[in-house]
Amino acid sequence: MRLFMTFLFPLILLLSISSAGAATPGGIIHFQGTIVEGGCDYRSHLQQLELSCPQGQKVETRQFSLRDIAGQSFASLAKVEMHYLDPEHSKAIVVISYH
Repeated sequence: MRLFMTFLFPLILLLSISSAGAATPGGIIHFQGTIVEGGCDYRSHLQQLELSCPQGQKVETRQFSLRDIAGQSFASLAKVEMHYLDPEHSKAIVVISYH
């Protein structure tokens, strides 16, 4: 017992302390998941954009005027933006960002 207290106990204590501090500062974390809800459906007609987004068990639909679309949002599900491709504002890209 005296041998254990004199030599082995300090050795075990030293090894446990040094292994706790030897954690690496970086690494790789892998995530896996499943898409559990579909994205929004859209339709455009004349100067209107219609978004239909699933929210739980029901689908909510909202219409946006393409003239006033800048920075619009659909509840907390999606943000709608328009980026013009020419100075005359005759061609544009509508971007729908899902949250």
